[in-house]
Amino acid sequence: MVKQVYSTDNAEVHTYGVNPTEIPIDGLLKVARLNGTVSPVIGLSDLSPVSGGFPNGGTFVSEEYVAANAVGMDINCGFSLSELDIRSARFHKNGKLNERKIRRLFEDVEKRIPIHTSRVRPKLEGISMQEVLYHGVQALPSEYISPEDIAQIEYQGSLDGDFDLDERTLKLASQQFPTIGGGNHFIDFVYVDKIFDQEATRNLDIDPKKVYVLIHTGSKGVGFEVNKHYNELFKQHPEVQTDQALSFLQKDHDLAIKYLRALNAAANFAFASRAVLRNQLEIALDTESRLIRDSSHNLIDMNENTITHRKGTQIAFPEQDERLNERDYKFGTPFIVPGSMTSEIYLCLPGQNISETHFTVNHGSGRKVPREIADKRHHDPKFKQATGNIVLNLEKTKLAREEAPYNYRDVGATMKDLETTGLAAKVARLQPFGVMIMGKK
Repeated sequence: MVKQVYSTDNAEVHTYGVNPTEIPIDGLLKVARLNGTVSPVIGLSDLSPVSGGFPNGGTFVSEEYVAANAVGMDINCGFSLSELDIRSARFHKNGKLNERKIRRLFEDVEKRIPIHTSRVRPKLEGISMQEVLYHGVQALPSEYISPEDIAQIEYQGSLDGDFDLDERTLKLASQQFPTIGGGNHFIDFVYVDKIFDQEATRNLDIDPKKVYVLIHTGSKGVGFEVNKHYNELFKQHPEVQTDQALSFLQKDHDLAIKYLRALNAAANFAFASRAVLRNQLEIALDTESRLIRDSSHNLIDMNENTITHRKGTQIAFPEQDERLNERDYKFGTPFIVPGSMTSEIYLCLPGQNISETHFTVNHGSGRKVPREIADKRHHDPKFKQATGNIVLNLEKTKLAREEAPYNYRDVGATMKDLETTGLAAKVARLQPFGVMIMGKK
């Protein structure tokens, strides 16, 4: 039952590791029935139920339509995995963590990155927010990012963006650049726990003795405003509606074209934000970093004849695909599959069946318990047991409880599903030792 196929009068729906008695697939079936939808519509094992619209953990391709609410509110929410020129033994040795040094690490980071809501950010010189929205990382001065790192960012961190929202949203962009944001966004400091593929590890130049940092964040308020604005406009002029939450326009409709360019602007904001966060980490920790991969999992990919909507799924091209850069040509696109912010993380490559899912794959294991009903008690004994000796900067907050490992599906089981269905192959397993989230102390 790992892979299941459902037929409609138009396109099929293929699900991977999804139990339809637990996770309704109505949102997938509605999109599959639309004319112009390319078969199959995909639901991956991190699929999350929604009351309307398209579910998180899904991908669909259309030859005709664009939907304004099919990639989530946080456009280009994504992962950035980098190597730091710091030995992991400083914080982790013989199975024991040095909490004092990890807390000091957090203090150093907070001098450059606004972790607490009251923290004032350092001034960033030479950055025009309007240019960032139009051009992404290409608008950043050279001191913020190297050409070598740009090569490892999806779309080289730059899409054809335009921005026609009000000055309030532009001001919001400046205020939130570059922050982590709330929800399940985080900075994870991790070490290499196990290597599964020596050759692929060498290709990515993974050093088991180094510290790695995983940043999970997106376009925050900018993406929210773009999605909200255009979703309302699409509802006023829909050519097709699957329900009240999902309206479609022809891809050549003026409003659809404006939306796609505004979506790109929000995506550019997120690409640049993650790049500057990496730069600020370097300054805070007085070290150098090297980007392994920066990828989105809430985005629309525009090709010559089709439009791919990805909500909670990330691109993964197989080996020798013409869209790969030089480093990845032999092995394929590297990607990250985490569980919760405190569980193990898998660095992966595409499996032999990745073309079945329109070259997309999970962005994680997916939530098991919705955030609104998660146990937020500070004295919850399960929390300390589940997080073990991992050090969190804000462990007594409600947000930390919402993101506890037991509120997520098991990432080990997710990886087993991905391997069984030929969608992913494990390269290495990473273990967090320090986790930073944004909020009030």
